[in-house]
Amino acid sequence: MAANFIAGGSLIAAEAAAIGVISASLGAGVLLAARAAVGAIANRFQQVELSGEKRKQWDTARFVLLSVLKNPKSKCSIFLKSKGFDPGAIAKDLETQKPYDGFLSTNAEDFGAAGASPKEFFEAYKQINRPLDAATAPSGNIYYGDPRGGISAGLVLHENLHRQMPGLSDNVLGKKLGTWRTQGNQDSSKINKTLEKNGCK
Repeated sequence: MAANFIAGGSLIAAEAAAIGVISASLGAGVLLAARAAVGAIANRFQQVELSGEKRKQWDTARFVLLSVLKNPKSKCSIFLKSKGFDPGAIAKDLETQKPYDGFLSTNAEDFGAAGASPKEFFEAYKQINRPLDAATAPSGNIYYGDPRGGISAGLVLHENLHRQMPGLSDNVLGKKLGTWRTQGNQDSSKINKTLEKNGCK
């Protein structure tokens, strides 16, 4: 993923340089248009952190989770260990993690081969009436949409379990946690409830 990000930055620089050369020969009017074009190019690669009410919800959820994840005797830590997860590693990751806005981020490189930006990804699901609460990119970055009921501790931890075990689908995660017995087209929000039921809140 790092290579893709560098390639994106190089593309911006190259396009900006080309525009600069053309603008120098054609005058100030074109220069203004060129600057606008460079801005539009740069916007294709923006990664936007959560802000406003959603950021407050995420900060509150992280605070709550850190208190139980750092306590090896908490119900949450005991449950996660029994399912093969390391509460201490999750807590350490959460301390420095940045949450991103799925509807505002346009950095397509984060979703790898999918080729779509987080914004396009979230909007596509919304259009088919299957809005995403959150999604963890192959890079490990977590993007949030407009979750039903807000950004809860269960949702934040749910996405971080994907981050701890890359490639783990909701179907497999739900079975691993005991949310459901058989894999299939399940309601992934039930995973959040399983985590909260077991003290992760």
